[in-house]
Amino acid sequence: MHLMSPGKNKAAELVTRHPMKAAHAFALVLLGLGATTLGAATLPEYKTTILNVESVSLAGFPTAMNDSGLVVGYFSGNSGDHAAAWFTGSDGSGHAGARLQEPAGTSFSAAYAVNSGGLIAGHFNTGNKNHACIWQGQNGALTPLSEPAAMGIIGSVAHAVNDAGLVAGEITDASGTSTRACTWQGSGDPVLLPLPENATSSSALGMNETGLIVGNFTDASGLHGCAWQDGVPLNPAGLDQSADVAGVSALAANSAGLIVGSFVAPAIHGCTWLRSNAGSAIAVLSDLTAGGSSDVTALNESGVIVGYSLTANALTAACAWLDGVPFRLPVPKNAIHSFANAINKRGQVAGYVVATDAENGVFYQPYVLTPVAPPPPPARPTVLIKGKKKITTAKATLAIKGSAGGAVTSVAYRVGKMRAYKTAKGTAAWKFQAKLRPGRNKILVIARGPGGDSAPAKLTVIRKR
Repeated sequence: MHLMSPGKNKAAELVTRHPMKAAHAFALVLLGLGATTLGAATLPEYKTTILNVESVSLAGFPTAMNDSGLVVGYFSGNSGDHAAAWFTGSDGSGHAGARLQEPAGTSFSAAYAVNSGGLIAGHFNTGNKNHACIWQGQNGALTPLSEPAAMGIIGSVAHAVNDAGLVAGEITDASGTSTRACTWQGSGDPVLLPLPENATSSSALGMNETGLIVGNFTDASGLHGCAWQDGVPLNPAGLDQSADVAGVSALAANSAGLIVGSFVAPAIHGCTWLRSNAGSAIAVLSDLTAGGSSDVTALNESGVIVGYSLTANALTAACAWLDGVPFRLPVPKNAIHSFANAINKRGQVAGYVVATDAENGVFYQPYVLTPVAPPPPPARPTVLIKGKKKITTAKATLAIKGSAGGAVTSVAYRVGKMRAYKTAKGTAAWKFQAKLRPGRNKILVIARGPGGDSAPAKLTVIRKR
């Protein structure tokens, strides 16, 4: 999803300048300018990296991220929107971003996708026409994709690219109002994807590594989600939807064939379909609040879905869905609204917040969340008893000493048939007086700590009768 710079007509610009799905534009009108906390989440702890915004721009909007931590999107400011990339690294340690190359005369541009090799896909606009392009990495050259005049093409946009270098997007025909989903491979001409039944236009918005392409099409009744596998419609009638919904669009798919998207009925809601049943059954994702609203933008190979959902006070909050249940993602401080736009195999999430502070007023801040591996659990402590493992004595009491290693909070012992352990004096070096009964006395000593109880040290003392 894409927001423009503050103070502009966001919904209108979304369609004309960044041609993504109409349902998202509708959502922006609903939402305006969101974040709290959700119970005990099963999400990992995250490290937050604030991405920089060039000095001449007002905002930065991430749209995609690969597994190496290369984030792409665009800067937005008074000079327009310009494709950008940030390299954060797989550990989230980087934050520097820069504009991607643009041809002379470019009015605006944006990057929408990046594969594992760093090939970036997007578009630039010159002469009030969009043109699909690719960039060879963060600092690489821009290459316009083919738009043969013989095909009646006057513009195009690239929305997705996979590791095979296959690019998916759309071309605009001579009418300037109708689009066709298509693919490009290298320098070849666009290959038009078949229109679903009764469709007048279509767009390809996402793609996985197996050639499953997802997007939407328009017919007399409105916008519908659709998918193509190896260039053939997954379901000629489009993806499943209820009769009372509109503005349906599929945005992304993973290699397992899980497809994510959204619909409007009347608020926007995230949803999923499965390639395995040709998208014949829609599943609606839960919202943060009952009767609320949500939108999803991406998913990873583990099936973790990201996007946003409305809170109880009608603010937008970046979320991750696990098994269809939304969990609030942590966001940078001073955030009013937050959005999650991308997630990679490592679980890194890229997004942005609408924030406010005394120095900047309201501003748009891009960020990346990197999962922090939890520290390994503390090791179990160890304990040793000084001296022999078997002793014979005539005494009624005997001093027992020893040592304990690791993280130790206490040392405890039990003699013979004692029902409970007692605490010895000391930890690293410990001691206690054992009261002995005539005959055989079995003594157990354990060390206790954050890592649990140690294996017991054993001593047998035989008191002569």
